[in-house]
Amino acid sequence: MDASVGRIDVFRDRTGTVDAPSGIIVVGGEVWFTSIANSRIGRVQVESGSVETFADPADRVRLPANIFPGSDGRVWFTCLGSDRLGSVDPSAPDPALTI
Repeated sequence: MDASVGRIDVFRDRTGTVDAPSGIIVVGGEVWFTSIANSRIGRVQVESGSVETFADPADRVRLPANIFPGSDGRVWFTCLGSDRLGSVDPSAPDPALTI
């Protein structure tokens, strides 16, 4: 008899830019999260298994957390280390440019 109940899929970031991932939401079939230790926002494209992260080009995001899908289509998060709120457009060709 097989005692297993299910399986756990693990998605790895091939570029090494996920550091202390926190918070998970689903937007448009993609899983979004914060990478709190290196101040990045990330997503997993579940169908392909690819993981990518995005950094704020203006370098204003510090310790992103508390990620939430907004009614405006953007992904919103708090920046605990810079006393700000941030958002990113998940539908943009380069989401980092929309932070």
